[in-house]
Amino acid sequence: MWQIIGHERAVAYLNQGLSTNQVSHAYLISGPAHIGKTTLALDFARALNCTESDPPCGMCSSCRRIPKGLHPDVHLLGEDVATGDLGSGRTEISIDEVRDLRRQGSLKPFEGRRRVFIINGAEWLSREASNALLKTLEEPPDDTILILISSDLALISETLRSRCQSVTLQPLPPALVAKVVQERTSSDQAEAFLLASLSRGRLGWALQATENPTVLVERDAHLQRVVQLLEAPLDQRFAYAENLAQQFAKSRVNVRQELDLLEEWLEDLLRATSGRPDLALNQTWADTLTRQASLIPIEAVVDALRLLQDISSRLEANANARLALEVLMLDLPWLPAAPATEVPS
Repeated sequence: MWQIIGHERAVAYLNQGLSTNQVSHAYLISGPAHIGKTTLALDFARALNCTESDPPCGMCSSCRRIPKGLHPDVHLLGEDVATGDLGSGRTEISIDEVRDLRRQGSLKPFEGRRRVFIINGAEWLSREASNALLKTLEEPPDDTILILISSDLALISETLRSRCQSVTLQPLPPALVAKVVQERTSSDQAEAFLLASLSRGRLGWALQATENPTVLVERDAHLQRVVQLLEAPLDQRFAYAENLAQQFAKSRVNVRQELDLLEEWLEDLLRATSGRPDLALNQTWADTLTRQASLIPIEAVVDALRLLQDISSRLEANANARLALEVLMLDLPWLPAAPATEVPS
């Protein structure tokens, strides 16, 4: 039984390779953060080493031990880099780790059918590590499967990507996210649907938000910066752009999430200026939304959304981050600042 929720097309693709015994030596699983990439990779590792006739069965020793990190033939690299847990100061996956992977990959499976190496956060491979991994992909060891996981394909070299089978995960339908949140947590229907909407189809994010209240607190802090951006003078906008550009060099995922919030707020403004503020996602900001919507024409909101989408595309194409973000700051609508006493409702 696959543990991944949704993503039927990806599961069907991997299952087809299993059923026809045409498993590739390398896969690249990509998609937004918290979308289920690591869960899918571990599911596939279970299926590759399951001892029953319909893998993954979920009951055999391999299926039970792999998700716990207890199987000697399944290894997860780069987890702390991918999640940002850098207490050790690590900011990349080193060549020494890849060399160790190559050494272990040359060995026969200890007890399973395949040795599986999952590289979480493959975009954080150092250049030397990426080149060393490329050699492994060009001369793959027998009975060894590599699974690369990435939230940002633009940071992975084309030569590396071309040697992997690509599996892309898309956001899940909000109704499915809400259903799973209700089933797995104590959330009522209203809370579950709110989290599903805010998650933008990322089930992992929605579940994490129910378990850790700081997720929503941090999101609200980011949203406050975005909301105030439309009312900020040019010098503050440029300072914001400079800060984002510096972050972009370290973590494109974080910058993308910030721009996603800006897009989300503009979409809420579009709903409000269209006469449907009740459909806005950020209802706790209803007063600010209503005020800003009264000050901006609907055409300006549409233009701002198009501009943001264009800038996001340029960033994906490796445009100069600071210049692109400064263009965004220059061309976003400017609204009069709120009274000092106004706070989100």
